[in-house]
Amino acid sequence: MAQISTTSVADILRISYSTEEYIAPHERFMCRSYDLMMEFERGDDPVGASHKFEIVTRNSHSGASVAEGSDWPTFRVPASVQATVTARQFLTPLAFTDMMLEVAKAGGMIHAIPIVDRYASGAVQDHHAMMNRNVIGHGTGRMAVVQDATVTSTTAIMRNPEGTWQLREGMYVGAYDTDAGAGTLQGAVMRIVAIDDDTRTVTWAAAVTLTAGWGIYRMASDTVGDYALGTNGIRGIVDNGTLTTTIFGLTRADYPGLNAQIVSPSTSGSQSYSEALVRQCVNRVRRKNGMEPSHVLMNQGMVSEHCNFLTPSRMYTVTGKGVPAYQIGQNEDDLGVMQNGKKIPFIVDTDYPAAEMAFLTLNLFRRHTLKQAEWVGDYGEGGGSPKLLRAPGTGQNFNTSVVGALQGFINVASLMPGANCRATSVADAENNFPSA
Repeated sequence: MAQISTTSVADILRISYSTEEYIAPHERFMCRSYDLMMEFERGDDPVGASHKFEIVTRNSHSGASVAEGSDWPTFRVPASVQATVTARQFLTPLAFTDMMLEVAKAGGMIHAIPIVDRYASGAVQDHHAMMNRNVIGHGTGRMAVVQDATVTSTTAIMRNPEGTWQLREGMYVGAYDTDAGAGTLQGAVMRIVAIDDDTRTVTWAAAVTLTAGWGIYRMASDTVGDYALGTNGIRGIVDNGTLTTTIFGLTRADYPGLNAQIVSPSTSGSQSYSEALVRQCVNRVRRKNGMEPSHVLMNQGMVSEHCNFLTPSRMYTVTGKGVPAYQIGQNEDDLGVMQNGKKIPFIVDTDYPAAEMAFLTLNLFRRHTLKQAEWVGDYGEGGGSPKLLRAPGTGQNFNTSVVGALQGFINVASLMPGANCRATSVADAENNFPSA
């Protein structure tokens, strides 16, 4: 009998395959800010893409006056504007071949792995991750900004505060020369093969030439992308015209009441995280609108600054012969600030830019939902799938493909943008801000 060797072992042994169905999520996906918003109150279901609503920019300030005799104060009408929010379509594709399904049924190399569930779960994650990036963005779809110019290079450094937090490995993106809505795609579509969040360095599949200041946007194909198609976004709403000059179809320069409160350093440098800074942001909202923020949206770097600020106050008490456990760390769900006996909790979002905090009055935010995210499929008669459609296969074969799409139409708005505040350029050591 011949000795068993590496060349003959395949003839006498069968290969086994794992049937474990746990799939580790690769995508950071959450829509916590979006989930905390209320829907617009309507008498019936929305029938058009747009929704009109009122934003009160100031009260009348006319009722109270020190009058003498028959003097009668003049009534001044409150000031308000008619705003518009238009739903944006979010579309996430799903596709695989019949051959893949047949191999799975036959117990082949992907035996017992739930292909449809895996692909569908990935599509759902991608869909909600894209929603989240838009909801916390500033309305243009921009995910990152080139910091330094490159010439025929496979790497590029992204600028703070956006950094690389909204980019993903494998994502197809394009560079546009301006964020103002009239830009053009510069060069070819780029595929991301690696990301170093610490250095904010992106590695491309092919060498490209980029100019400092160009924005990076998600691309749906070689020519069409998300440029200028984003939802309003929290950063765009909580702004004073720096990021978003128009909001809800109105120009901020014409209607200053649409501006939020912005707390920035007095110079071009940074400001330190402190209790005084947090209190200042809360008080800005109170002085302007008589309201108090309900939540604070931030990146994990700001959570670290919050904890670093409190660490010197930590004490370990020794009682009798007992020795404390000397544990460190924090529970992000419990973090927040106290104001007038009420807790203002933190919303920690790893897609949100570094070195910023948004103090939000979320009970005045609204969702405009024309259609919740759901699968678009064959709803006709004849046993069609509610999720999947047939499509011709590619190449010289007789296989057909199975395709589907997750579709939703949403946008967000605020009934009072001025009841929010954003602290910018906050020193963020974990995210290397300020940096060269």
